[in-house]
Amino acid sequence: MNIHIFQHAPLENDTGAINHWINKGNHKKFYTRLYADDPFPSIDSFDFLIILGGPMGTYEEDKYVWLIKEKEFIRQAVNAGKKILGICLGSQLLADVLGAKVYKNNKKEIGWFPVTLTPDGRDHALFAGIENSINVLHWHSDTFTLPEKSIRLLESEACVNQAFLYETHVLGLQFHFEATPDSVISMLESDSESLSISSDSVQNSEEMLNNLHYSGKSNEILFTLLDRFLAL
Repeated sequence: MNIHIFQHAPLENDTGAINHWINKGNHKKFYTRLYADDPFPSIDSFDFLIILGGPMGTYEEDKYVWLIKEKEFIRQAVNAGKKILGICLGSQLLADVLGAKVYKNNKKEIGWFPVTLTPDGRDHALFAGIENSINVLHWHSDTFTLPEKSIRLLESEACVNQAFLYETHVLGLQFHFEATPDSVISMLESDSESLSISSDSVQNSEEMLNNLHYSGKSNEILFTLLDRFLAL
């Protein structure tokens, strides 16, 4: 399978555990670095599009002009029925393209916090046999409304829309199932400023490092989810 990955910032290039899943499946991977003005691929050149995170907002088109072309490309990929996974900013871009509103959440959510399956999530084949509450890594301040014709799969105390499925080929995850100990350490080194606020939804670096053990289970669920998503 040909997998194409969109990267939005030099410090947001880590696919984490997704890279292990790609290598295990002997898939081919290709990249577009939006921040470096890399050309977009042809729609026919890939089977699976993965849209990673980034520090910008989907609404900052004046500052990041390439967001306009990226959204149009994502729209084409959605209409072509391509399998698409959006993570963090990637999920927000998908929500935007699908007509939802992306906006600042009433609080930042950074650290290891549980996401909980919604009733629709519990009933869906993607999460069959998976526990109701999962501790995952969060690192975001924006959120979005649920796109029309989408299923809301997961929620958290700080953010009601944590995951959605549009039809059977578009999956948005607001959090980071792919986070590994190395990627978390890298995020802490590159963006410690985000942890400076005092909030019940923002952990300090010590708390985040003490909870790195959650990454193993999180990655296992990700591998299962990716396999099931592609089989839908």
